[in-house]
Amino acid sequence: MNMKNMCELVGMLALVVSLSLVAGCGEKKAAANNPPAPQKTAAKETAPAPLEQCLARWQQGDKDGAVRLFLETDWKKGPTISSGSPLNHRESELRKLSQAELARLNGEVQNQLGDLKQLASAVRAKGKVAAGTDKALARQCFASLNDCGAALDQPDGMMIVNLVGRVIRKMAAAEPAK
Repeated sequence: MNMKNMCELVGMLALVVSLSLVAGCGEKKAAANNPPAPQKTAAKETAPAPLEQCLARWQQGDKDGAVRLFLETDWKKGPTISSGSPLNHRESELRKLSQAELARLNGEVQNQLGDLKQLASAVRAKGKVAAGTDKALARQCFASLNDCGAALDQPDGMMIVNLVGRVIRKMAAAEPAK
């Protein structure tokens, strides 16, 4: 094994270990690849995908608006994540990145997944509160969590995004008012 291959292997191992630690601690993870190629269907990509829209509201401090948009989103329809999002990378793409690119993208993914987990927790809390007074809203909250989690848990996606999707689905499944 030459030095370059060994460095790549060490880099990938470091990424896997850091991502495993992050996932195990309930934190976020990241990975991505080079900037996406120019869009062939620009009209399709002009508006951010639903996940980015929800996260943008959350990050701007519009927590209620983010929760409302999360509940209004049909997570079974269309792409959940925009093609240019750090969350939309494939595990196979990670091997092609330098350590510097992996570190930068890891930070981006961690930030976005952290916000997503906070948003999902807010949706869950809304569902729990509604469970006593508004069963339909409670069901909507838990169904939206389940559908969003399923949309994130795709076999060709990044492992950490899949894991967060599974956690979000478990948040929905653990609630009694479905």
